[in-house]
Amino acid sequence: MKVSVMCLTYNHKNFIREALDSFVMQKTTFPFEILVHDDASTDGTDDIVREYIAKYPDLVRGVFQTENQFTKTGEYPYIHIYKLAKGEYIANCDGDDYWVDPLSLQIRVDFMDAHPEYIMCFHDYVTFQHGKFGLPSAEQPRDWTSEELMNYNPLDSGYGISSCNRMYRNTYSPETAEDIELMMPDYPEVVYLGQYGGCKYIPGIKPAVYRRLHGTNTWTGQPRKYHDKVLKERRLRVIQFLEKKGLTEYADRVRRLMNG
Repeated sequence: MKVSVMCLTYNHKNFIREALDSFVMQKTTFPFEILVHDDASTDGTDDIVREYIAKYPDLVRGVFQTENQFTKTGEYPYIHIYKLAKGEYIANCDGDDYWVDPLSLQIRVDFMDAHPEYIMCFHDYVTFQHGKFGLPSAEQPRDWTSEELMNYNPLDSGYGISSCNRMYRNTYSPETAEDIELMMPDYPEVVYLGQYGGCKYIPGIKPAVYRRLHGTNTWTGQPRKYHDKVLKERRLRVIQFLEKKGLTEYADRVRRLMNG
C-alpha cells in the first residue's frame, strides 16, 4: 500500500460526498486506501460513508464511533485511523474539504519517492467561506527546512501547511506510537515531523479546498477564547516532546512564545 488517505468527518452530510469523490477519482499507478473516521455523526454522515464502503470495498474503510471523541478529548481523533494506516505515505483531507486535481496523489508520491530527504510535501489550497473562494495568505507558499518545522508557529506561519493538502511519510511504529499520540494533530504534528526532514512545496497541482465557517466546522467556528486555550495546551505538549528529545533550544523558544 503506497498511500493512506486519512479523513475525519463529523456532521458533514452536505460535504462528505464531495470529499470522498475527490479521493476516489485519484488516478495513480499504485494502490492506495481511504480511511474515514466518523466521530458519531448525528446527521446521517455515517450512512453516506457506509454507502461508499459498500460501493468501493477494496478502497474505503471506516471507523464509526458511538460516542463523540472530540468532545471527550478536545483533539481531533486522527489516531484511531493512524493506527490502521497501511500506506508508506499519509495524505490528510477532512470530510468538509476536498481535492480538485485527480493527479494530486500521484504527483506528490512521485516527488516523495525521488526525494527521501523530505519528510513531507504540500501543494496549493484555497479557502471557501460565505460562498466565495479566497487565498489563505498574501504570502506565497514555500519550502520549509527541518529546523523551521520544529520552530513552526501556527500564528506566524504565513502560507502554512494545511491539513487538506499535505502528504508525509508514515512513521508510525511501536517505538514512535507514544510520540505520535502526544503530538497529534495539526501544529504539534508538524513539529514532530520536523525531526525527520524538511517539507517541500510542490507547484502545479490544482488547489485543494479548505472550507471555513460553514456551521459544523469544529475549529474555525469556535470563539477566540477556545482557540487560545487549545493553542496553549498544544504548545505545552510540544515543549514536553522537544525536551524529551533533548531539543531544549526549540523548547525554550516555544516557552518564550507562550510568555509573550
